[in-house]
Amino acid sequence: MPRFRFSLLALFWFIAATAIGCAAVAKPNVFWVSVVASAGLVVLIFVPIGALFCRNAIRAFWAGFALAAWGYMCFRHLHMHSGYSSALLPTTRLLVEFINARGLDFAFGAEPNDAHRLLYIGEMLWSLLLGFIGGIVARYLYIRRERESSHAT
Repeated sequence: MPRFRFSLLALFWFIAATAIGCAAVAKPNVFWVSVVASAGLVVLIFVPIGALFCRNAIRAFWAGFALAAWGYMCFRHLHMHSGYSSALLPTTRLLVEFINARGLDFAFGAEPNDAHRLLYIGEMLWSLLLGFIGGIVARYLYIRRERESSHAT
């Protein structure tokens, strides 16, 4: 199995994203919603560009990230607007349980409050986390395929 390696710059970005996510979850106000939404959308917009123009394992990572993150966002959006409650999604159910555990009053269709802002922040963070996991899996599969093809020749 290929060893997962990362650079100090990648570690910096991961820690910065984690810090922003934790701050947004700790105080879900309009400012943090706009920060997380803007940062998340910038990432989701530029990830397909990385998938198109990078090469080899990095390309596989960005393609996996884009597929997983955009797939989750599209699935959530379609599910939410198809007449079904998005609370049926496991990620949304987990977020609602987390919101209720924090003592915030959450109800679908109610006036936006801190609970709704926290749900929005959480959904964006879920998409980025699932994208990251998708990127790691895609990179792993690419490296494994390359090693198998080099051993076969």
